[in-house]
Amino acid sequence: PEALSRARIAVIPVDIRHVLSLASVFGESFWFGAVLSALRVLQGGAPATREPWFVDPTADWLGQVLESAVTSDLIFVNGDSVIPGHQEFTFSSDSDRVALYESLPMTDRNTLHRVAAQWLTSRAHTQPGPWHERAAEHYLHAGDTLRGAQCLLKAGLCARALHDLGRTK
Repeated sequence: PEALSRARIAVIPVDIRHVLSLASVFGESFWFGAVLSALRVLQGGAPATREPWFVDPTADWLGQVLESAVTSDLIFVNGDSVIPGHQEFTFSSDSDRVALYESLPMTDRNTLHRVAAQWLTSRAHTQPGPWHERAAEHYLHAGDTLRGAQCLLKAGLCARALHDLGRTK
């Protein structure tokens, strides 16, 4: 399956391959805004944003690329996003996602894991504990053990608060 996935991603148009490689860092599922943040760091073939804030050619370009990836059955749109207000996508094949991830140079992976952690922690979550844990994993992959540990501590505090059930301290 790994060789088949590598062969499959080798024939994906370069823009789609670049965007899905960025998205692969987030895991099986990813969000439009998350990939847009990653794209602003590793631009690839995306148009530069030099327009006023109300026009965003990078976001428009990303929307077209993701639409092509959906049409090509590489990803699908999730009806309900686990992060409200952020369009969520899922890879159709996890082995393709892994092959895309492994195609990234290690320095790009580290940078993208940091972007992923920052993006995830900047969202308002109703249950933040699991998201702090997920961000910690990204920080640790990026080599930032201090921020990773801080996020794990926050996750632990959230879990403790959730299961405290009003007990006296």
